[in-house]
Amino acid sequence: MSWWKSRDKQVKKNNIQSKTKQEHKPSQNTNVHFTNDFASNLELIKQQIGHNSDVRFRKFNIGRTDIQAGIVFVDGLSDKEIIDKHIMKLLMDDFSDEYKNESSYVEGTVSKEYIKNKVLTISEVAEVYYIKDLIPKVLIGSTALLIDGLADVFILGTTKANKRNIEEPVSEALVRGPRVGFTEVLSDNTSLLRRHCADESLSLVKLPVGERAKKELVVAFIKDLASTELVDEIKNRIQKIDIDSVLESGYIEQLIEDNYLSPFPQIQNTERPDRVISALMEGRVAILLDGTPFVLIAPVTFSMLLQSPEDYYERWLPGTLLRLLRFSAYYAS
Repeated sequence: MSWWKSRDKQVKKNNIQSKTKQEHKPSQNTNVHFTNDFASNLELIKQQIGHNSDVRFRKFNIGRTDIQAGIVFVDGLSDKEIIDKHIMKLLMDDFSDEYKNESSYVEGTVSKEYIKNKVLTISEVAEVYYIKDLIPKVLIGSTALLIDGLADVFILGTTKANKRNIEEPVSEALVRGPRVGFTEVLSDNTSLLRRHCADESLSLVKLPVGERAKKELVVAFIKDLASTELVDEIKNRIQKIDIDSVLESGYIEQLIEDNYLSPFPQIQNTERPDRVISALMEGRVAILLDGTPFVLIAPVTFSMLLQSPEDYYERWLPGTLLRLLRFSAYYAS
């Protein structure tokens, strides 16, 4: 725990950010909220991302009414089949007879609760009120749904699943052990942890990281094993990161470690779920970042750097001998 004391890291952060962060002025429109006017809401989004050739805008009418609606998505990131079948088709079909029987029915309008709960057949549905909350979601594959008369905009989970198969990591291949490794997709990585660690105390806390290009990050720990002070300290350091974008977990590692001048690793990285689960069972904390298969483990000790997940799968005698051999080779070198 001595490595995880709270202290000022401004000198180190300035050192790293001087190489990665560029001066910029945030858009003046990012804090503007939506209104119940469809045309002004659509124009507000176009001012922010309409100049991009891969951003698609599609306008249509709700059912057989004159109520205008529209969707905004990024071509190549959003799944068009989901958009067509579970959004467009259902909204353009005539559901007026069913809607008239609803208590919320008002002629010439449509209820967002009815659209959300009885029309859309999509699992991920959220509502946003500010443009700054909408843009990052659209740029990672979600679809924005705007309806005239509604001040809230729907964010629909339509991200296309372009990902590689789950394979054994080349950098940590084992003779004995699971043949699985993390991928670049955060949801796949968290599901691997859930599948191989069916512990109800396993907690996954999602945090945003990056000031301009925002990414999702997950802090994983087992509630009744990990120290509350350790978990809070790690989350606090992550939330204090002030950098434009985080491309890989190595950024996080450098920005939250204790001593950036130390030649020794202070945080371990791995592609193997079994190594992460072993660390969680010891009361440690794992950090998973979207876009990279390398998961961080903190805190780390010197002996952990000379261990292999395979040590846990061998009988005690060969496992102990292998560890002693590694330590002997290290000191001999």
